Amino acid sequence: MSLEKFCAILDKAKSEGYRGIGLYSWTEPFLNRTLQDYVLEVKKRDLECLISTTLSLRRIDNLDATLLAKPDLIDVSISGWDQATYQINHVGGNLSYVLANLEQAVSIVQWPAATVFPARTGNDNSSINSSSDTTSY
Repeated sequence: MSLEKFCAILDKAKSEGYRGIGLYSWTEPFLNRTLQDYVLEVKKRDLECLISTTLSLRRIDNLDATLLAKPDLIDVSISGWDQATYQINHVGGNLSYVLANLEQAVSIVQWPAATVFPARTGNDNSSINSSSDTTSY
């Protein structure tokens, strides 16, 4: 979708009272090489910006720019803690790419009062940690 059309949709969503936009659906958001521009447009309109990603690409050239555009939440879905489990749901996937991208993301994000939410497991979004506490940096 062109950025121009996206902006028109954002304006309509904002005028109808929407509070946030999720930049994800049926594909990996970081396949869009200008994702950071879309995040910036969402933020310009004072809307919450959510991204859900697997971070499973070998190289994400716009990871820095997208994170520096300051989306409000990035949900990283990891389908296993070892390569054998991970590749069941991600045929041909490489867990080391995910972990390397996650490490890079952590090194980029230095937002004041960034919040870390407890990890979730399974499709029911249940928390691994039964505490509802969050940790702020």
